[in-house]
Amino acid sequence: MQGDDYCSLASSGGGTVAAGDTKAFYRLVNRFPPTEKDYESTFARYERKGKFPPRWKKEDFRISRGLSSYDTEDGAKRQWEESTGDQRYIVRYWLPESHSELYERTFPRPGHYTLFAGKDELDPFLDQDFQVALPRR
Repeated sequence: MQGDDYCSLASSGGGTVAAGDTKAFYRLVNRFPPTEKDYESTFARYERKGKFPPRWKKEDFRISRGLSSYDTEDGAKRQWEESTGDQRYIVRYWLPESHSELYERTFPRPGHYTLFAGKDELDPFLDQDFQVALPRR
């Protein structure tokens, strides 16, 4: 979003946030709108199995609690092309810069961010008018 556009975001403070005060994040999900499973972190999946990779460092445990995302649609498409997962959609979130505690630039991969939030925190920022359907593999 550019210029004087505005987008309504149901943030904890309510109201309207200027588009210039937001940052877009693109994620791969299985369903649209995303379900609880789409918000499950890598950490939660390993924890459910009761086993973590033996070579993980403290930082790996921290980052794995978040959700992988990119600052461009192309970044999310590249992730999909390189993965073997069954993701079916790319979705977009518009997070206010005032909520910067929810995201962090991670990994040396260009444009990669980790979102440290779950369904309840991210759903209000989901762009309901944006979804890219990915072909079945």
